[in-house]
Amino acid sequence: WVSNAGVAIYAKLMDTPLEMHERMFRTNYFGTVHSAQAAVPHLRGGGALIVIGSIASDIPSPIMSAYAATKHAVKAYVGALRTELGADELPISITLVKPSGIDTPIGQHAYNSAPGEAQIPPPVYDPKLVAEAILDSAVRPRREITVGGVGRAETLFAEHFPRVLEWLAPREAAALTNPEKPQPKPSNLFEPVRGGRERSGEHPAARQTSVYTSAHLHPKTTAAIALAGLAVGAAAWAAHRPSRTERLRRRWLKDAND
Repeated sequence: WVSNAGVAIYAKLMDTPLEMHERMFRTNYFGTVHSAQAAVPHLRGGGALIVIGSIASDIPSPIMSAYAATKHAVKAYVGALRTELGADELPISITLVKPSGIDTPIGQHAYNSAPGEAQIPPPVYDPKLVAEAILDSAVRPRREITVGGVGRAETLFAEHFPRVLEWLAPREAAALTNPEKPQPKPSNLFEPVRGGRERSGEHPAARQTSVYTSAHLHPKTTAAIALAGLAVGAAAWAAHRPSRTERLRRRWLKDAND
C-alpha cells in the first residue's frame, strides 16, 4: 500500500493564511493517517505500507516552511505507527521514502505567494528513481530510504551545520522561484488541477541515476563491486611492486655506490 498524498505551498509562514496551512495538513498529514487507517486492517496478515515523505521530513525549508512541517509530522507519525504495530507483533513493514528534488510538477501546481513560478532548483532526479525505491521497499522492507545522493548530503549538512544552513536560507529561498515565469493558476491546494503531468518539463537534464540510492537498494551488489575493485587494485599494485629479490638487489647497489 503506497501513501502518496501531497500538495505544496510556497510562502513564508507569516504570509500563509491559516485556512491554507490547515488545508495542506489535511492533505499531507491526515491523508497519510487516513491511508494507514484504511490499509492496516487489510495488511494484518502481512504486507508493506510505504509512505512518501521528503528530505523536508528532516530539514527546514524557507518558503516551503509549512510543507516541511507537514513532512516532519508524517515522519513522526510513521515512526510511531511502526512502533505500535511492532508491539502488536503485526507482520507489516513500514517504509518512509524521502525523495530529494524530483522532476514533477509540484511547484507548478503549488499555491505560491511569491512573484514568479515556483520551482524545484537543480539538481533534480527523474521520478522513476522514486518508483524504483517504492517497488524495492515492498519486496525488501526497510525503515526508510532517501532517493538521491544530493538530498542525503543536504540532510547531513543540516544535521551538522544548522547555523550555516540558516545563513544560507535566503539564497535557497531565491532559488525556489523563477521571476521570469508567471505562476500557473489555480493551485491544487483545494481542488485537483486538470491536465496533470508526470514531469515538470523544466528539467530536461534530470538525473536518471543515483549511485547513493542504488547502493542502498542493492547493498550486496555494491559490496561485491567494491570488493572486486579492491581486488583488481591490489593485483595491479602487486604486479608493479618489485619482488623481494629485486628490492635486495637495489639496496645492495645503493650501498655499494655509497
